[in-house]
Amino acid sequence: MKLVLECRQCGGPIELAETDHLVTCAYCNVSTFLVGSDYFRLTLPVRPQFSEVLQVPYLHFRGCFYSCTPGGVSARIGNHSLPGVELPFLPPNLSVRTQVMPMRFAVPADANFLTNHLTTAGIIERIGRKIAPVGGNVYHQALIGESVQLVYLPIARRGQQFFDAVAGTPLLGPAVEEDTLGALQETEPAWQLHQLATICPGCGWNLEGPRDSNVLYCRNCLSAWWFRDGRLVPLPFGMVRSRSQNVLYLPFWQLEVGGSPLPLASFADLIRLTNQPRVIQTDWEHWPLRFWVPAFKIRPDLYLKLAARLTLAQPAFDQREELPVGELPAVTLPQGEAIQSLVPILAYLTINRREVFPRLPELAFAIRDIRLFLLPFLTTGYELQQEQTGVLVNRQALGFGRAL
Repeated sequence: MKLVLECRQCGGPIELAETDHLVTCAYCNVSTFLVGSDYFRLTLPVRPQFSEVLQVPYLHFRGCFYSCTPGGVSARIGNHSLPGVELPFLPPNLSVRTQVMPMRFAVPADANFLTNHLTTAGIIERIGRKIAPVGGNVYHQALIGESVQLVYLPIARRGQQFFDAVAGTPLLGPAVEEDTLGALQETEPAWQLHQLATICPGCGWNLEGPRDSNVLYCRNCLSAWWFRDGRLVPLPFGMVRSRSQNVLYLPFWQLEVGGSPLPLASFADLIRLTNQPRVIQTDWEHWPLRFWVPAFKIRPDLYLKLAARLTLAQPAFDQREELPVGELPAVTLPQGEAIQSLVPILAYLTINRREVFPRLPELAFAIRDIRLFLLPFLTTGYELQQEQTGVLVNRQALGFGRAL
């Protein structure tokens, strides 16, 4: 997906991908951190013969659908666009337009926008069953690692006929009354694109990070920042030092949780509930339950495997508020999605599925603490090996994960 943004400093065009957050203008070299109120809202190009258009919302998403069924946890990568309003003449999707057409960020004052009524939860309800394995119950589904944008399809009206203002072709279907369209329009759009200066709120130094990272770093005051409640706020984090020079740091979320109504108050409870083949130690009863979740996108099976191995290891790292000397890690999986992945990770760990899976729909996690860890991985050929735990990650899979 190709996007074009106008630089707020010099007005020059900035080309970016759908997953980019940190962009730099090639003309004035000013960096900007982009965050939407909810999603990035984008408009398709309008043919010049249509002067007045209505912007119809389509929720475009690309991500991994996880389904918990009697056979285990399965995952499929989906790429769909669904209309956010119900009108009889609308195309069912945007086809390949989002891939081949350059789009610009929507501005509330530029056009008449229809209100979007579709959410990611609605997406799961509409197509979740279609992508789940055939047969059996579906106990839980989650959409994780998604890239979501609201793409507006411009339509024009001439008499009683509606036209696709991108292709210039008529839209076939029953006529819609003017009052019906009026009721669907947004009267005072409250959404906006936040363009934040990359200045550290703590010390005034420049913030850094990869283009697609949701977290920015300050090397001067050794801090991490993320967007929340309309501004950049500090993010608790820790870096684990490495004894090697040939190392790559990867980000992970550590979530300290409790579960109900299932007994999940300690690490020992997790081992008992999932029926892991381990002898429970006495001190495990006093260990808080901590899930370790990758803060980066990677192939679904590897995502679950990494989370499971680190969670079962329950590592006690010696952490420091420091930053790697070289490349800064890209946090491409936000906190919210890490929380959504807790149920699929628990299901993946579970051996006695017959007893636990039917209770997954009622499971709720209470988040007691969440922080970001930067873990060192030794670069050994095609594999990356976590220095303290020995957990392996395929280097090539990391590159593919950035494109998910």
